[in-house]
Amino acid sequence: IQALNEALAADADQVLVLSGDLKRLRFKIHNTSEPPQSEIYYAVDAGKLTESTLQQLKLQLSAVTKLRVAQIDAQEPLENYGIDSVMITQLNQKLAETFGELPKTLFFEHRNLTTLTEFLVDHHAAACARWTGLDNERRGPSKRDLPWQPAVGSTVATLASPRMSATSTLPHRRRNSGKQVRDPIAIIGLAGRYPHAETIDEFWANLVAGRDCITEVPADRWSLEGFYQSEVQEAIDQQKSYSKWGGFIDGFNEFDPLFFGISPRNAANIDPQERLFLQCVFSALEDAGYTRQRLADAHQGRVGVFAGITTTGFDRYGLDLSPARHAGAPHTSFSSLANRVSYFLDLHGPSMPIDTMCSSSLTAIHEACIHMLRGECDLAIAGGVNLYVHPSSYVLRSAQRMLSAHGQCKSFGQGGDGYVPGEGVGAVLLKSLCKAIEDGDHIYGIIKGSAINHGGKTNGYTVPDPNSQAAVIAQTIKESGINPRTITYIEAHGTGTSLGDPIEIAGLTKAFDQFTQDKEYCAIGSVKSNIGHCESAAGIAGLTKVLLQMREKTLVKSLHSQELNPNIDFSKTPFTVQQDKVPWQRPRLNIDGTTREYPRIAGISSFGAGGVNAHVVIEEYVPRDEVSGATAIS
Repeated sequence: IQALNEALAADADQVLVLSGDLKRLRFKIHNTSEPPQSEIYYAVDAGKLTESTLQQLKLQLSAVTKLRVAQIDAQEPLENYGIDSVMITQLNQKLAETFGELPKTLFFEHRNLTTLTEFLVDHHAAACARWTGLDNERRGPSKRDLPWQPAVGSTVATLASPRMSATSTLPHRRRNSGKQVRDPIAIIGLAGRYPHAETIDEFWANLVAGRDCITEVPADRWSLEGFYQSEVQEAIDQQKSYSKWGGFIDGFNEFDPLFFGISPRNAANIDPQERLFLQCVFSALEDAGYTRQRLADAHQGRVGVFAGITTTGFDRYGLDLSPARHAGAPHTSFSSLANRVSYFLDLHGPSMPIDTMCSSSLTAIHEACIHMLRGECDLAIAGGVNLYVHPSSYVLRSAQRMLSAHGQCKSFGQGGDGYVPGEGVGAVLLKSLCKAIEDGDHIYGIIKGSAINHGGKTNGYTVPDPNSQAAVIAQTIKESGINPRTITYIEAHGTGTSLGDPIEIAGLTKAFDQFTQDKEYCAIGSVKSNIGHCESAAGIAGLTKVLLQMREKTLVKSLHSQELNPNIDFSKTPFTVQQDKVPWQRPRLNIDGTTREYPRIAGISSFGAGGVNAHVVIEEYVPRDEVSGATAIS
């Protein structure tokens, strides 16, 4: 009955509901050597096909790992066999000879040979039969072998797997209930500094101009002498950096300590990241029209501070015991990043530093929303900061082969070989939407939903997992109560690596496919192509870009993507890389039989190297006096 209900609800001209014994796998292929009307049917024992396919995979893995087939356990995580990106490339090439074009992320999505076998049998049964030689066991159009008899000219449904229900063959099921499970949160203040941009307006000017803000390491940071080695392996062996490029903030160490009630001597020993974040928060409050007195009078200081940070290095300059320095001690304190703000502004809400590596600031925004919804604070300040003040940061990332050797972050572009380090600081002031409307606040955008998760154990500690990325994105979409078909832009993590970018697209596609089968309708880009990867400030940089695009009703170009990553087939995804500056139009769609205009909606992703994934959905704020009868609003 459930299968029948699903079939009747499907958007298909013809449906087929089956009941019976699925222990035997039956599938249909077209014989290219005969006229198209001719069809050949095979009946293959499902267990035998699975067993034979697994054996073939063991042979392939044995060939690249040099292990005996008997040593390979189908349940053992592939990482335990020392599988790396080179081996994965070899395995992908071998499988392509049999199965044609397969996702390059296959060995990241499946942790062992058992799940990989199930995928191949589920989705490529005919190829598995040919690969294992089982396609020769039984063949012919004998009607007694068929579980049903197709009418002349009809389309015959196919059961791809004995584990697959009849409803699994249906092309599309609308699963979004449209219910919103949490109150929206408004962004009423915004500030930030990024490479070659002291304000968000200068930041926008760089984005509109399509400016690459990457330069060589400035002389006021450290000398390139004894630091840079162009040959990658030599740089690693000599504990040097093979990258000398980055996106750097001008005047990063300029600070007025007395304005913030700090003695000059103490300020000199505080990490510049802490000083920069304090300045940025003050600017965000000014942008929203808030003073310390207003925070105290209107909200009794019930304001939370959530600050993302992950980079160290300032404390490496060591303790100076000379009398002239009065025992100065440069230090980095993650907790002080948030606590300093709370202390200066006399705030009494939660005050939390957050380090989830590259997803820190987006995780900080999620945590701010959660604490507001719990009633632990009336307002929340959230953001992140990232500076490179010591060469050790580059040396460490070079040792991990994370950096681009060419100084360009080619998000979704051909030839991406790693990311370029970038600096940034950003902060937002958050308030419940209903209260923001009541108080007449300027609203940059609405946080419709947010979620975080962890990838668990993968094929390596820093190896991303497309399944967990898909899960966090799908969770955010469901929580936001929106139809993902109305999302028209994704600000991606997009670090610009040959395999990292395909993994991200695989996760996004898997998430969106749960709701819609439409292709190439949603633009995608990454601010990292302009300013580099700001690590703990990457999420707030992406959010700022989205809010500015909404403010200006314009999508800007994602750089270095004229030639797309060949490992990604965008025609099979909902996404298209934004390669030009264009007006950002509100989508006008027919959903559930009603045609109307929807607000501009964007998703923002941020994935930490340690496995923490974060996603946020942002909707433009449409004041009620601007809403036409055909526009859907919050």
